[in-house]
Amino acid sequence: MAFYIVQPDPGTGASLPTTEGGVEAYVVNADSVTSARQIVKASGQFPSDASVDAATVTLLADPADLAGFRLRVYVYNPTTLATVTDVTVTGVTVADKDTLAALAVIALNAAGPMAAAAYADPTLTIAAAGDTLGDMACVVQLLPPATVNDPTVPIPAGVGAITDEGAAGAALTVVLNDIVTPAILGSGKISV
Repeated sequence: MAFYIVQPDPGTGASLPTTEGGVEAYVVNADSVTSARQIVKASGQFPSDASVDAATVTLLADPADLAGFRLRVYVYNPTTLATVTDVTVTGVTVADKDTLAALAVIALNAAGPMAAAAYADPTLTIAAAGDTLGDMACVVQLLPPATVNDPTVPIPAGVGAITDEGAAGAALTVVLNDIVTPAILGSGKISV
């Protein structure tokens, strides 16, 4: 599902409605451009299906796009509080949780001391059993792009259960959740 703005075409012989203060566009959550048009048609607000068929439909936000978002994995010794590793990766272009996880695997294995980080949706294995780090503690955060006002505030919905502080021979893992990308899509005046 994604968010679209649907602006019916007034040039198809039907003027835009004057109901609800002169609605000129709809913001619709749909799985495709076609579905977005169908939802607006089904509303019955427009006197002509042709105006909706010819509508301009613009993708406002792809809910899976995590471009610019960061995944931080911090592993530390819960007894001494010494840092074992601390890596942060950033999604580029069009990124999703799988892209961020793949980048984290590369960064974790490169930073060490783990050598067998891996990802199988939805579980990121931060350290495998053979890495003997299962008794360490982990903090995993999905962070917004560094360009937002406060880029240090994590988005908890992106991170699920963390398995840590077990036996040294156990794996350190985290479940990465599918999320709708948090974003402000626009602003405007709403009248009811």
